Amino acid sequence: MIADNEQDLSERYEISYEKKNTNLLINLTGEFGLKNLKLFTNEIKKSIRNQNPDTITIDFSGISYIDSAAALAIIQIQKDAAGKKINCFLINLNDETKGIFSVIHGQALDQVPFKTKKFKDNFLIQIGQASLDIASDIVNFVTFVGELLSAIVYTIFHPKSLRVKDILFYMQRAGVDGLPIVGLISLLIGLIIAFMSFLQFRQIGANIYVPSLVSFAMIKELGPIVTADTLLRDMQASGLFRAVFSRYTVEETRFLLQGGINDFFLRIRENGKVAVISMEITLKDSRRQEATKRIVFQKKYSREELLTDQSPHGYYQAMSKALKNLSQQITTDVYEAIKTSAN
Repeated sequence: MIADNEQDLSERYEISYEKKNTNLLINLTGEFGLKNLKLFTNEIKKSIRNQNPDTITIDFSGISYIDSAAALAIIQIQKDAAGKKINCFLINLNDETKGIFSVIHGQALDQVPFKTKKFKDNFLIQIGQASLDIASDIVNFVTFVGELLSAIVYTIFHPKSLRVKDILFYMQRAGVDGLPIVGLISLLIGLIIAFMSFLQFRQIGANIYVPSLVSFAMIKELGPIVTADTLLRDMQASGLFRAVFSRYTVEETRFLLQGGINDFFLRIRENGKVAVISMEITLKDSRRQEATKRIVFQKKYSREELLTDQSPHGYYQAMSKALKNLSQQITTDVYEAIKTSAN
């Protein structure tokens, strides 16, 4: 049987069936791709329903072209048959066809979709939730303004506490010197991710998900750098330490803080998406001679935050909130450990 795709008449394929006892042999010939995906999958499924076999054998010896979308459809047919307790075998695959099937992960077909089901609350619950969100934003804003005014007043009465040289240095290093290279790197990384993902998503008609993929990937790739800079900023702003230097500073210091990111990803749960971050922090005292006694403490921190907005922006907000809580806890633990060690 030859079927023509309505959108592209040049895409042609042929499927023949041969049934021996309870075994159904399906011979595929021609080109199988995204354009005729719906046609040949419906035809194969219809034949399986009508024949009702115990075993299915799909012969690929006559195939001249197949793409990943068609391969994924064949795997889905194989899984559907397995669900009906029908054995399905793929035979006579050439090297090119095997290469196409090798990039298809069958486990992805059973994965929970990223777009979780939305549950609509009634009008009163929505008003209550919105009121709580507004109240939380007001509290955070008032707290920020209060801390800012308090810091300004303290600086006016204690002008020596304002490290003008350090401020100008970091403004120059992080702003003027850092912006061009960070912008260029971000642009190149985004272009590469978008280009590579577009080639694959185009085969299954999922091009609209490329911007979201780039957003999630950029947050994940830049996560360790953002985490380190956030922790440095919070420790400097805490006022608990005489001085806190970055990894680029050549000043000799007694205490050295090292760490690494263990987890920085998005987890899918039944109740929604969760931003997960975990890190391991080690505090060392350089004045101690023995290597085993240099470690003041070593601790693993982890935090999970539920996304209120199921989007890349919501992922960023949840990860920022988790990082903020971890930063406060790490700052306190480091301060207590240094105070105890110094005494």
